[in-house]
Amino acid sequence: MHRYLRYVRFPLICCLIGLVAVFASHGGFSPQGVQAAWVTLVLLVLEISLSFDNAVVNARVLETMTPGQQRFFLSWGLVIPVFGVRFLGPLLLVSLAGRIGLGEALDAALHDHVRYHELLSLAEPRILAFGGMFLLMVFLRYFFDEAKTLHWIKRIERRLSAAGRWMPPSASTARSVPSRSPAIWA
Repeated sequence: MHRYLRYVRFPLICCLIGLVAVFASHGGFSPQGVQAAWVTLVLLVLEISLSFDNAVVNARVLETMTPGQQRFFLSWGLVIPVFGVRFLGPLLLVSLAGRIGLGEALDAALHDHVRYHELLSLAEPRILAFGGMFLLMVFLRYFFDEAKTLHWIKRIERRLSAAGRWMPPSASTARSVPSRSPAIWA
C-alpha cells in the first residue's frame, strides 16, 4: 500500500493546500468559509473519482497502441482534456453564449463572478443539451453492443444487443481497426 501512496502523495498535498486556501480565503469558520470548503471538497472527490474511472479507460486504450501512439496519447491526450475541456471549454461556451470575446470571459471568470454567473446561465441550455446527448450516445453504445454478454434485464437487453449488428460502427470501433496509413506516430 505504501508503494502506491507515493504516486498520489503530491497530488493529495496539493488538494489539501487548495482546500485550506479556499477555507481561509472565504472566512474560515464562517458559514461562507465552511460552505466554500464543502463545495470544494465535493468537487475534489468527484474529480478524483472520475479521474480513476478515466485512467482505467485510458489504460485499456493504451494497451492496444504502439509505443509511439502511446507517447502521443499520453502527451496530447492529457493536455487536451485538462487544458481544453476544463479551462478553455467553459470559457468558450460563456464567450459564445454571451457574445463576448474570450479575454472578456476570462476577465469575468477571474474578477467578476456575478457577471460570469450571468454569462454561464446563458450557456446552460447548450451545456445541458451537449451533456444529455453525450450520455444518450453512451447509453445507446452500451445497450446496442452485439458483443455484450452481461445482461441485467435479459429479455430486453438481448434484443437490444442483437439489434446492434445493424448499427453503424462507432468511433471506438473504428479506432480499434488497424490502420494502413503512414506511421505518423513513430
